[in-house]
Amino acid sequence: MKRAFFISLIFSVFAIFLQASTSKAYYESGELHFIYNYENGQKNGITQEFSKDNKLIAEWNFKNDVLNGVSKKYTKSGALKSEINFVNGTQEGITKKYDDIGALQYELNYKNGKLNGISKEYKNGALYAEWNYVDSVKDGVSKVFYPNGKVKYELTYKNGKLNGISKEYYETGILKAEWEYKDGELK
Repeated sequence: MKRAFFISLIFSVFAIFLQASTSKAYYESGELHFIYNYENGQKNGITQEFSKDNKLIAEWNFKNDVLNGVSKKYTKSGALKSEINFVNGTQEGITKKYDDIGALQYELNYKNGKLNGISKEYKNGALYAEWNYVDSVKDGVSKVFYPNGKVKYELTYKNGKLNGISKEYYETGILKAEWEYKDGELK
């Protein structure tokens, strides 16, 4: 009985090792380029990408050979450059982009691979703008802010062009000017 169990255990472990594996790809010069993780013959888990000087430049998250979950890109210095969320191979949810020193620059809102809803832009660590998108085109009210967080501009877009009333405010929040646009042209 123990012998049968032991043999069964060995075959189970062997089957697991056959299903999960790691492979590597190299640059022509011989430096490591990729480390792939496979399960059942498909990429699963994190695939790492390296530069020719052996620095990690990206981590791609796969499930059944398709990008799924958060993937990351890095600068040459190793700082996080972007975090991109995928669902079944398509960008979905919030993508974050950072500058060379790691400060957040953008939070981009994706739905079905296109910018949709509010995407945020940052400068010097402060919210600079909120851009409203529909199918990767500016549409609706977008806002630009002063460093103190108060609204500087309210810009109304339709199909990627300024359309309707846009406003400018003083840093105190008092209305400074209004403009009316039609198809990107000032009326």
